[in-house]
Amino acid sequence: MIDIRMYGYVEINIKNQVGEFTFDNWKAIIRLDRWTDYGLFYNLFYESHGKHFIPIAANRGLPKDATPETIEIIGHITPKTWISFDEIKKNDWNEQRLHPEDNDKDHLGLTRREHLSSFSKMLFSLMNTLGKEFGDENVRMVVGLFDSCLDG
Repeated sequence: MIDIRMYGYVEINIKNQVGEFTFDNWKAIIRLDRWTDYGLFYNLFYESHGKHFIPIAANRGLPKDATPETIEIIGHITPKTWISFDEIKKNDWNEQRLHPEDNDKDHLGLTRREHLSSFSKMLFSLMNTLGKEFGDENVRMVVGLFDSCLDG
C-alpha cells in the first residue's frame, strides 16, 4: 500500500533590480505539510510505472535556487522535485487515463483534471493569482514525496 505524504512550499520569485542587473529572489510563501493528494501525485510527480498518467515533473531534484525554508523541510526527503505554474497551466488537463490499475478500473477514461482534489484545484487557483502578479514562470511548487511504507 502506498502512503505518500508531500512536503514543501509554493515559492515566488520577486526579482530584484540593481542598476542594469536583475537578480532572482525566491521566497517560500505557502507551506505544504503532510499533504496527501494521489491525483496530484500521479498527474505531476510520481512515477507509477504506466498505471496512471505520465508525470510531467518527476524526479527533478531541488532547483539550484530553492529557498532555505524549502531545503529545511525537504532536504532529507527523496524523491524531490519541482514544477513551475507555467508548466502546470500548459499541461493537457483533458488527457484521459488509459491504463487502469488492477483494482482501479472505475477510473479508466477519467481526465487529469478529474483526478484532482478540491484542495489541489484551490492551490492552483492561488498559484494562478500569484502568477498574475509575478508571472507564471516565477511561481513554482517545490516538494519532497515521502512514502511512509518505505520508512524504517
